[in-house]
Amino acid sequence: MYTFSICLLPLVLGLYFLQSKKKVNIIMIITGCVTAFLVFALKEFFTLSHRNIPLSFAPNFLYLFFREAFLPIVLLYAVFFLLSKDDLDFKLEAFFPLVTSFYVVFLPYIVITSPETKTAFEVLAKPVLFTSLLVSLSQGVSYIQNGLKGKKGLIAVGIILILVSFCIPAAAESFFLMDSPAIYVILLILFSVILTSLNLFIRILRK
Repeated sequence: MYTFSICLLPLVLGLYFLQSKKKVNIIMIITGCVTAFLVFALKEFFTLSHRNIPLSFAPNFLYLFFREAFLPIVLLYAVFFLLSKDDLDFKLEAFFPLVTSFYVVFLPYIVITSPETKTAFEVLAKPVLFTSLLVSLSQGVSYIQNGLKGKKGLIAVGIILILVSFCIPAAAESFFLMDSPAIYVILLILFSVILTSLNLFIRILRK
């Protein structure tokens, strides 16, 4: 049941390293994975996993947005960015392997420990949404990196892409939890996949 959830991100991370010309240190992968183990260990020991799901979009969206995407990514990367003594280019290039390796462990954890009945959304759609999120965020960081080197307009593009990408998984799951029409969830998943595909295509053209 959980094979897809467990294997998708490791596969994507492996493909990234196979095609990447700039090999980011393996320490990034170790750091991301170890941090994820520590996070869910602390959650299991010090927090209650049960949650009563409200029949409202906004509370579900905010809970999922901050708990599963925004806070884990921002806090992890902010701590790395502040503690690392490497140059700015290395810090920006380290975003994808660091954060993706974190979710290699963290995403199966939140899927498997979810109190909701395991559905196609949990075991199939959610991994796709988070993979798309991480790829799009990486491209957003790349836009900002290029913007800092002179193409100022790309900074705004990168910020908008990051903000939009952060919202999609939480919005899709919130609609799913509220038993909204399935077309809402399907459209968000398709939009997420198309957005990611376009970003990958743009990245390939720029190389």
